[in-house]
Amino acid sequence: MTSYFTKVGSTQGANGLDSNPCELLDFSRLVLADGASFEGSTGGREILLVLFGGRCTVEIGGKTFAGVGGRANPFVGKPHAVYLPTNSSFTITAQARSTLACVRHLPNWPPIPM
Repeated sequence: MTSYFTKVGSTQGANGLDSNPCELLDFSRLVLADGASFEGSTGGREILLVLFGGRCTVEIGGKTFAGVGGRANPFVGKPHAVYLPTNSSFTITAQARSTLACVRHLPNWPPIPM
């Protein structure tokens, strides 16, 4: 039986899964201290950033999304998310200690028939 529960690191910066039981999605956890920034590139994969807690600014493609988030943790308040398209460089800057989930499809994602 496949276990879909696994631990994800909680150190500052990006924390990937030790093993990934999912076939179509990849997950990582981004932890940023107040004022800390993380820069990256989406490459050929779309990314959905979901704030677990905290507040941040996301800069991508010449656009700035300031003050995203605001809840203390996933159990209080509504979630906030930012979509990052393929082949884009981005910067995430925390305005408070922030924890984000980064969800992206795996590179061998099968095409969806239309």
